[in-house]
Amino acid sequence: KWNILRIGVTAVAVPWITGAVGFLVAQFVLGVPLIELASANFADILKQFLEMKQTAISAPQLSYIQNNLPEITNFAIGIMPAMMFLFGMLVVAISILVVRTVSKKRGSLAYLKEVGQFPFWFVWVIIGFGCAYFAECYVVQNTYLKLLAINGLIACAGIYFLQGFMVISCWLGKGRSPLLRLAVYGHFIAFLQVVSIANNALGLSDQWVDYRNK
Repeated sequence: KWNILRIGVTAVAVPWITGAVGFLVAQFVLGVPLIELASANFADILKQFLEMKQTAISAPQLSYIQNNLPEITNFAIGIMPAMMFLFGMLVVAISILVVRTVSKKRGSLAYLKEVGQFPFWFVWVIIGFGCAYFAECYVVQNTYLKLLAINGLIACAGIYFLQGFMVISCWLGKGRSPLLRLAVYGHFIAFLQVVSIANNALGLSDQWVDYRNK
């Protein structure tokens, strides 16, 4: 019997792996220039955006973006695998919450306690990607290794962001105040850039502390 964590991981991993294999076959076997087409489209969209917003962007910022447009484009295309992974994870996580809420069997927040933790060995995956990034910076100097490390770290950050969010939701599920939940979620959304770092740390530390069983 599969638990909800295994189902969710499978729902994210299978489409992502299928898409990655299809991309590699099309790009390097069939010779379809997917990277070149994506880069050209991204550059065109960014140029159009800058033309529409040039009065709202300061001259130094606009000049910096225009001068570094190729590097920005290459980086944005390079992290697309991680972005697609995070998008798939977000869709699956929202779907699980909606299904549990609509089912009326129990509240979706209380259900998050049963989701469980990601395997502890995943911590070593993060360490490996971090080592790969610093190795590329100071030892190897390989673009593909750098992109692999960055994509891996972004994906891992998303995973532990989700785990931290599950811990917070479990704590909120123990309370009886809808206003408290609304206030916490509102604070989360309003200060996402700051709170997300603490939330990632909470999710990572949950591997050792297991907050939901406290």
